[in-house]
Amino acid sequence: MVLVRILQELINSPQHFVLKMRPWAIMSEIFAVNVPCYESNRGSVFCFKSLILVVVVWISISSASILVLLSNASAEACAFWRLLLSSLILCALRLREGVGMYFWKIKWYHVIAGFSLAFHFIFWMRSLFIIPVYISTLLVTMYPLYSLLGEILFLHYRPPRVQIIGLVLSVALLALYLNIENLVLNEGVILALLGGVACSIYFEMGGYARRIVREDTLNYTSYTYMLSAIFVFLYAFSQRIELFNYSLKTYVYFALLAIIPMIFGHTLINYILAHYPASLVTMISLGEPFGAGLLAYLVIGQAIELRHVLYGVVIISVVFTTISATTRRIENR
Repeated sequence: MVLVRILQELINSPQHFVLKMRPWAIMSEIFAVNVPCYESNRGSVFCFKSLILVVVVWISISSASILVLLSNASAEACAFWRLLLSSLILCALRLREGVGMYFWKIKWYHVIAGFSLAFHFIFWMRSLFIIPVYISTLLVTMYPLYSLLGEILFLHYRPPRVQIIGLVLSVALLALYLNIENLVLNEGVILALLGGVACSIYFEMGGYARRIVREDTLNYTSYTYMLSAIFVFLYAFSQRIELFNYSLKTYVYFALLAIIPMIFGHTLINYILAHYPASLVTMISLGEPFGAGLLAYLVIGQAIELRHVLYGVVIISVVFTTISATTRRIENR
């Protein structure tokens, strides 16, 4: 597993690793992966290439909690730097292609998406200090369910039955995996729920920009991440939260948060959103708790129970089967 080796190398020598990484070169090529692809009459491109990207997304977003833990920084600092640095990487890609960043080209959906992403991180990370991590994780990663409800109510989306069954089954299995019980409504639970709702709005805006407006991935994500970083900065400033005085090693982990979970996670999700609804594409987030636990075991030696491995394998199998089956149903309509 390539990303496991990456995480192991960054722990041993993070500064050397970042110097070796060339995210701008990787991102220039990642959207041109040359693998078998079979297009439907609607011109859909969810194929073997996209399935590979979904696997990369799952592993990438699962690495976030480990990198946050290793950074030894506040939640707000991790959110700010992962957003700022990822936006700068994308801006560098734009400049390399001869395209600049102009604030007068910011659209209303960039603002809504950036605001939603910022408060997704803020609400979720604040909830981690109030309720157990596993409860917060379950409530936040339910945003594909929120997206599906929104798409049905407001966008008149008619999901295939397999998508509904797969989503409900995945959420139920995730609840069993996290062994959640006796849930009490308190401030932490409300914050986690709000974090999930904010994330669903962010990805729905991504779907609008990519499918309806036909905005390219680099343009949408560079503006959205930059605005989101500004919103997090303003929040941290209002709360007098330190964002800057950290060690070089911590800044390296900030850079890795920008490269792995943001560039190879969120950005690839936004890339795939050009072809399929957010409620389907973001289902991969339901595998994040298992992915994070598995990477923690492989990279930093945290214990993981056998039942968690079994539940996790079943969850990922259901998620991937649902995504694959649903895309075929949508294409055949």
